[in-house]
Amino acid sequence: MRPNADLGAKINKARQRAGLTISELARMLDVSRVVVSDIVSGKRSPTPGIAHRLVQILDLDETIRQDLAELAESTYTSSVLDGTMRLDKYEKR
Repeated sequence: MRPNADLGAKINKARQRAGLTISELARMLDVSRVVVSDIVSGKRSPTPGIAHRLVQILDLDETIRQDLAELAESTYTSSVLDGTMRLDKYEKR
């Protein structure tokens, strides 16, 4: 199991509780549907900006907020340091 799969499942449950489809959430986040699908399946970590917007849109509880912030920050920091960060992968297609 991917390390962020559990967090992705929690985000997905919050999305469902909010009555949003993946496409609707993607529009609200201004990202592609694939990005949201990858985040909720644990295939991709959100950027700090996307993490912040997820917290606002889905009204996530404090535990999920902290886990999401830590995951986004650590992924963002490591990808900047190792030169693999690609901002274009989060743009709409």
